[in-house]
Amino acid sequence: MNSEELEPGQSTEEAQDILNALRRLKIARLRLLRELSWFVDELPQEERADLLKTVFEVVDGSSMAESANSVARLFTTIREERPELASELFPDIEAFFKETDFGKMRTAVNVLLDYWTALACKSFDMVSDNPVVIANLIGMLPAVVNSLIRVLSYSLGKLDMPPEILASALFNMLLELDAGEIGRTMTSASKMVNDLHEGNIVLGRDEPRFKAVLSEFVERVLETTDAEEVSGAAVALGEDLETAAGSMMDLLNRSPELLVICVSTWVSLHNILVRTASGVLGELGRLPGDVLSRIGEEIETKLDTGEAGRAVNSMLALTGSFMEANPELLRRVVADALGTVDRDRLASVLRGVYREAGLAVKEDPEIRKSLAPEELGRRFNDLVVRFNDSGAARPGAVKDYASRMLSAVDSDELERALRTLIGGMTDAMLENARKVKVIVKPFASAIWRSMRMIPRLLRK
Repeated sequence: MNSEELEPGQSTEEAQDILNALRRLKIARLRLLRELSWFVDELPQEERADLLKTVFEVVDGSSMAESANSVARLFTTIREERPELASELFPDIEAFFKETDFGKMRTAVNVLLDYWTALACKSFDMVSDNPVVIANLIGMLPAVVNSLIRVLSYSLGKLDMPPEILASALFNMLLELDAGEIGRTMTSASKMVNDLHEGNIVLGRDEPRFKAVLSEFVERVLETTDAEEVSGAAVALGEDLETAAGSMMDLLNRSPELLVICVSTWVSLHNILVRTASGVLGELGRLPGDVLSRIGEEIETKLDTGEAGRAVNSMLALTGSFMEANPELLRRVVADALGTVDRDRLASVLRGVYREAGLAVKEDPEIRKSLAPEELGRRFNDLVVRFNDSGAARPGAVKDYASRMLSAVDSDELERALRTLIGGMTDAMLENARKVKVIVKPFASAIWRSMRMIPRLLRK
């Protein structure tokens, strides 16, 4: 009977012989490696060097290159002679997927992973029991990382090509990519996301199923999580970040040129963002009116204004409850913050800002034009016309509004407030009579001139 036609269980002895041979081969390989390492290590230095030189002389770069070229030519020839070679394997692939018991395969993989986990945990237990081993293993990492960094640095240095060649290579690579396939991949991935979302709604019925699944998952995670340790770790990372930021600032203070370069870079990046935003907004501003109308309809249809209002109400309720529970907290926090502010420096900065802003306004011809008396008068006249044309100017509207507003005011409280205000102002005026005189005298003179003008106005 042909060996390819054997049924399972008919070649037990052969299988056992193969397994024993594999086991013996592994043992022999380990013993060979051990003996060779011991033998080479025990040789005198000169003999060991001569032996290694003899061994490595077998490596012939030209022969390796020719072998690689031969393999490449072989595959190119096969491709030209039989382009359908891969499709000839389709029946075997179909048979594999049809006849394979993937349930048993899943179980086997789980068993192997369990074994691997147990072996890995035992290995870590052995390592953790010996600090010297841990120190040596950790000591290997810098050497490995440094080697990778040196290789990367050397490779990038060798890739220092002229800008046009580098750009051309990159552009050619982008053009060679199958953009259509990338688009189909994105479409398939998006469809999968949409299907998952739809399945989430279907399984959850009243609410998305993912909510319950995530809640259960997070609850199981929190059961074994020490919140205080996690909080302490977050604080520690924050303090480490503070230390790192302080170290960077010390470095920048010691190297002003580096600080100038950093600021210049930041300004350049800011300019790029501003230009990008300006370009996007400019393109949006050139959209046809019907497109803008459709965008407005989508916003009105999709925007959940009710939920936004409820969010604001919730925030206000939380703020009110928090302030009621901590009635003096805001005052103390603001007082403490203001107590640390250098008021003289703040006043100097504000005066400088006011002065520079005022100069900028004066130097802008458009702003000066808009503040011209004629322009202000025209704008005020427009406001008056709008008021007269509005419902607020109808007969009795102002009276009705003022009456309703005053009816809601507590007369006793209003009298008390006015008495306190006027009394305080009077006391202040009496204590500063000279200054009050300087302030009141121009107003009194203006009032007197106005009263003298009344008869002339009436005659006209």
